[in-house]
Amino acid sequence: MSIPIRTIGRYALSRLLDFVYPPLCAVCRARLHTEELAICTLCALELRHYEPSTMVAHERLYSSAVFRDLYALYAYERGTQVQKLIHSLKYRGHADVAQLIGSTALELYPQWMGAYDLVIAVPVEQNRLMERGYNQALSVARVIAKGLGVEASDTHIRRHRGSHSQTQLTRQERMDNTADAFYLPNEEKKYLIGKRVLLVDDVLTTGSTILGICVHLECVGVASVDVFVASVAV
Repeated sequence: MSIPIRTIGRYALSRLLDFVYPPLCAVCRARLHTEELAICTLCALELRHYEPSTMVAHERLYSSAVFRDLYALYAYERGTQVQKLIHSLKYRGHADVAQLIGSTALELYPQWMGAYDLVIAVPVEQNRLMERGYNQALSVARVIAKGLGVEASDTHIRRHRGSHSQTQLTRQERMDNTADAFYLPNEEKKYLIGKRVLLVDDVLTTGSTILGICVHLECVGVASVDVFVASVAV
């Protein structure tokens, strides 16, 4: 069977672009080898993985009645390779990092297949979305949803304008800030009833953002919420 000319052309263009603009490691900016995705092997070896038995971040979400389980890849600490990887996703728009995180999650958690009706990304505040141009959580959610054969969205639940970043806030300030940060559009409420949801974000810190969303999802009648984050602050 012959290969279509269009396919050959796309492959040739991809190889040319890789030659002119070689893909670089999202962490150290070294040139990547053909078999490497988003991050070089040396930097990948330095990523600290999340250990649920010792880091027990799921306990931060127990106050939600609909929360069922937490899944995470990495342990987030300042000045580490994990922080650099997440920042490349969050602030530099590295689509290949989203692909890496999403595909790694699908390999690690085969039990997800058939377990969810919908993948929801934590929404970004509208002004921040316009400034940045993308929602990093949605980029990861789309990779996961495609692998599971379900929908990915960041519009089923939305964030009020002015609900600012929580990076510099204390735990109590985060809780207060998220109390009224989110809302469910009326047209989405009936659709979400009974849904099994996988909620996706980049970093779990105090858990206040996830809990704020879970409050709304519980009120509208979702069946359950599992949470996947690329990293957990430890």
